[in-house]
Amino acid sequence: MNWPMLATVISAAAGIISGLILMILTSIKSDLRAISARVDLQDAKIERLTERRNLCNQDYVGKVEYIRSVNSLEESMKKVTEGVAVLNGSMRVIEQMPQICGNIAKEIVKEMRHG
Repeated sequence: MNWPMLATVISAAAGIISGLILMILTSIKSDLRAISARVDLQDAKIERLTERRNLCNQDYVGKVEYIRSVNSLEESMKKVTEGVAVLNGSMRVIEQMPQICGNIAKEIVKEMRHG
């Protein structure tokens, strides 16, 4: 066989193989870029989701504290309302004291006259 012919066939085969390898490496590089872009996009989405979760937790804690304070205020208002009801009843009795005393005095006078 002729050396120049063999060298030509080997160099042609090496060129084709090198071209295929270069094409595969370019394809892999392109795929890696696409995967990297998707990972970056997912990282950004995860970051936004984490921020939203943190805001939600802050809102939840704030609302829980608000509900606790409202419940505490409601209990205090119930106690105040009960106190006002007791005072109102006492005031009604005090307002009727002159009439009650007058009735007692009338009964005493009647007993004194008959007795």
